[in-house]
Amino acid sequence: MASNSNVAWLLATRISLSSNVIFMVYCSSNQPPESNLMVYYRRDKTKGGMYFFTLTLQDRQSKVLTQHVQALRRSFHQAKQNNPFSINAIVVLPDHLHAVWELPPNDNDYSTRWRQIKTYFIRELHQSDYPLIKNKHNEYKLWQRRFWGKRPANYTLNSNFK
Repeated sequence: MASNSNVAWLLATRISLSSNVIFMVYCSSNQPPESNLMVYYRRDKTKGGMYFFTLTLQDRQSKVLTQHVQALRRSFHQAKQNNPFSINAIVVLPDHLHAVWELPPNDNDYSTRWRQIKTYFIRELHQSDYPLIKNKHNEYKLWQRRFWGKRPANYTLNSNFK
């Protein structure tokens, strides 16, 4: 018979497998060693799909996104030149942003695009002498490491990539 924590873990795993959203499952210490303290992300990787994203800064009190919105715009432009995608909507707030993208057919690599946008934005800030601090992993402490993304339940494809 499974212990209560094992039942909770199995239930959470089952829910995450039936959902299109990112669902994190933290395993307790009595789980198998390969799953201890792991976070499992289930991302929809539909090629040519439309996606809704939320990206957040580590410092939720920061206003860097709105104070440097032109640098952010240039970062998006550079990433779009490298890997085309369509921005159907975007909302930039002081400490986070929301975006709706459509990827080209046969392409589902939104993670590379976000990595490029984050990198280009940090470069722009660095060039403008914005004070950036590195963490113990030698990464700039600006963006949260993960982003939230999901596909809208019902949508009509934009004709940008047909």
